[in-house]
Amino acid sequence: MLQQRAAPPGRLIAWDYHAVVVDAAGRVWDQDSRLPLPTSGPEWLKTSFALTHRLPSAYAPKLPIVSAEAYRRDFASDRSYMRDRRLRWRHPPPPWAPIGSGMNLARFVNPALPEPGRLLDLAAAREWFVNQMDAGLGSNGPNGPRSMEGHSGSDG
Repeated sequence: MLQQRAAPPGRLIAWDYHAVVVDAAGRVWDQDSRLPLPTSGPEWLKTSFALTHRLPSAYAPKLPIVSAEAYRRDFASDRSYMRDRRLRWRHPPPPWAPIGSGMNLARFVNPALPEPGRLLDLAAAREWFVNQMDAGLGSNGPNGPRSMEGHSGSDG
């Protein structure tokens, strides 16, 4: 991804996973991005993944669309994946508290699992944003706002 604060300006970063919120207007709230908050979904995809076509297919983004309700109810990360074998932080953790209780991150980023959410490649994510906006639903639809979690398809 580009435009992420964890990488120098103009440099790519590959996240194991990265979650953003898509609001009812189809705008992306990416707390780790240098882009304005919020940014339109199509603009966020275009800017954040501008160099994807130059990367090996192993790094192609895979973006699960998960309802906010399911995300709040089911997601848990104790941040153990952010520690090394000696339990030291690989990088400083975000300032907010861990989400949920326990750890089930693998369930949310494993492209082989059918749930939770619908897994989209970059082209399908672009189409999803356009369809949401054309339907006049933003990302609100019948199940509320969405959380879009992406991962690189690689361990980092």
